[in-house]
Amino acid sequence: MPSKEPISTLTKQQIVDYYSDPEVQAAILKQIKGRPVLAVQSLPTGNVYRRNSDSGSPIRIVKAIIGADDPSNLDYYTTRRFSEFHPSIGKHSRQVWVDIDPGPDVGFNDTKVITEKVFNHFKKFPGISDCNITFSGGRGFHLRGTLARKQPVDETRRQLDAHLKQLNLPGAVFRKPTGAEFRLDTSTLQNNGSLRAAYSLNSTTGNVALPLTTRELKGFTPDQAAVSRVLREKEFAPGIPRAKRIYAMPIDKKPTQKWTLSIQKHDADKAGLHWDLRLVDTNTGFAHSWALPKAKFPVPGERPILAIRTPTHTSHYSLNFGSNGPQTIGKGYGKGTVEIVYQEPITVVRSDRDSIKFLSAISGRPCSYRLFKTNGDNWLVIASNIGQEKEDNIMKKTSAYQAGVRHALTKLGLDSESNTEQQGAELSGPVDYGDEDMPVGQLTSVIDQMCDGDEGEAAEGESSEPPTTNRIEARLNRPAQWSAPSAVPVDEYEQVSY
Repeated sequence: MPSKEPISTLTKQQIVDYYSDPEVQAAILKQIKGRPVLAVQSLPTGNVYRRNSDSGSPIRIVKAIIGADDPSNLDYYTTRRFSEFHPSIGKHSRQVWVDIDPGPDVGFNDTKVITEKVFNHFKKFPGISDCNITFSGGRGFHLRGTLARKQPVDETRRQLDAHLKQLNLPGAVFRKPTGAEFRLDTSTLQNNGSLRAAYSLNSTTGNVALPLTTRELKGFTPDQAAVSRVLREKEFAPGIPRAKRIYAMPIDKKPTQKWTLSIQKHDADKAGLHWDLRLVDTNTGFAHSWALPKAKFPVPGERPILAIRTPTHTSHYSLNFGSNGPQTIGKGYGKGTVEIVYQEPITVVRSDRDSIKFLSAISGRPCSYRLFKTNGDNWLVIASNIGQEKEDNIMKKTSAYQAGVRHALTKLGLDSESNTEQQGAELSGPVDYGDEDMPVGQLTSVIDQMCDGDEGEAAEGESSEPPTTNRIEARLNRPAQWSAPSAVPVDEYEQVSY
């Protein structure tokens, strides 16, 4: 049975969490971008259906920029408790659909059987292609298809009704169903008509309008469309989308871009104790991520610190997981405990594919930091005083830098002989890679498998490094310096997927 709780029992945060997931955003925008949208605002006092924006023009959502107070932005609506999005059609359209609406006495399993029969017949409609099934989020299902060319929607609806009547399915009606009847509803296939977008929420149940294959339909139950389950099953591991991709940072030389920095203390069973650096881009919602074997950022004049690039995480995980104390990851990669130990809004001065410069007070005083790629997934963090103009000289190639990188790569178990061309800015001193005996190679080995390994192997694979009873924490050459998490303005970061 579907959830008995209406979506008004979901908090505004939960609605934003769901629609802030990058994959959900991509799926929704693909369907609604550039088209008029019927949006449903779910308030505790009841739902409000809107076709027009506050200015009176049709609602059109064309982007998803976190925190942007812009009526053309998905985030603008989700932060205002809009829970459903229905792309509209005009007088002519290539879109065709039917809503299967069961009567009160039709069980869910019977509805699935009916849906499969109707779908097999629906696919035979003349000129149709790309047919698909979507759970409505309630008790029924939506069948969609695409025609080869646009044609008048009123004519399409009449043709589709005639085609569906040929099925002669017992109990099928074309009006509101009663008892054991079910309705084959094409009434919304009209000028300005609309149908709930796949992956939109259902404002009555709070479930997701979930696309299904015919094979998935057979074993499907409504609880599989719960928001928390949909997001969880889209993950490879907590915070890591199943694609395990590393997204390039934006090429942006404009000053004062507001991002959020977060540090998570991660006591992992395989990798040992380390710290995860998250830089959350508020424009995209991507949490660019690195693993730090040290518990301290450098200050101006100190040697740079090693940071190992990891798959791009979701901002929800990066800004919330472990915010109220240690939180447990029960299995798979990352198994262990995670706690947010530092968080602050930062100003990004500039960024490009292989480097980022930002202003932060993470070391205890305002500093300018540069994080840049050196070799493979290996990056370095260097600090300078704000306004210091000597960065280019500090970062130039020197023999000391080359020696430091080679030493660090050797400790990481990488092939230092192949490191003849450095891809980032350079340093004047050796790399601060920690104590001589700190097992950074163990951390690197696990991260390498996470980034490159097969998903099946990833779940069960072991580190190639021998196990050690010594924790990284006991071998750090500096004490932890992170302060307690600070409040981050709600409009400055994604409040989340996967």
